[in-house]
Amino acid sequence: MPADVIVTNTSCGGFLSFTVCHSHMFLLFRSSEGVPDLTRIGYAMAPNLVIYTWVAALALILVVYRRVRRFSAFHANRQQTGCFRAPKYPHTDPFFGCDLYKERQQALRAGNVQALYTRDFNRLGKTWVENFLGQCVINTMDAVNHQHIHNLGFEDFGKPPTRAKISAPILGNGIFMAEGAHWRQSRGIIKPIFSRAEVGNMAMMARHVDRLLALLPRDSRTFDIQPMLKKLV
Repeated sequence: MPADVIVTNTSCGGFLSFTVCHSHMFLLFRSSEGVPDLTRIGYAMAPNLVIYTWVAALALILVVYRRVRRFSAFHANRQQTGCFRAPKYPHTDPFFGCDLYKERQQALRAGNVQALYTRDFNRLGKTWVENFLGQCVINTMDAVNHQHIHNLGFEDFGKPPTRAKISAPILGNGIFMAEGAHWRQSRGIIKPIFSRAEVGNMAMMARHVDRLLALLPRDSRTFDIQPMLKKLV
């Protein structure tokens, strides 16, 4: 018996006609004295439904596996570094975080994005996690975290491609955008500048920064700041 049947009840001459085509229904009937008698209708699982079930099961297994692996990796790192799990942003959309995304878009148009971040840091602490369109994003202003990311544990962290597209026109291919061996070379060049003796001489740095600020236009016109930053460096 085919697994896919669509019933067309025409009752032509006392007989029940049916058409076999693609569906998920089959019929069990018996004829009594030449009159068709429909006794039971059941539903059979079509082959494509079996495939969908297996795909859904495999997807569920993959999600569970990734969550277990992430949980195990977190506890392993926690024992080594003594870190803790950061609080989560209270999303009203827990799947994609569209609520916070829309709020930031509104704040961006209103020109108060910084105020929005300040509100969230004051409410959630120096480090917190958000769901950004399905991706886990960690926001932190903790000096210890920044020191570990940019110095001690730099090899464990990478830069997303979107950051390169946005920042490269301003920052170029310098230390802020470099990765791997290129970053180590750039860091070795500028490291002496940030020694305790150099950083302690704030008066010398302030003089050059004041010159940069004096060159900035006081009106709201658009200008190219990259040449000025290169001269400052």
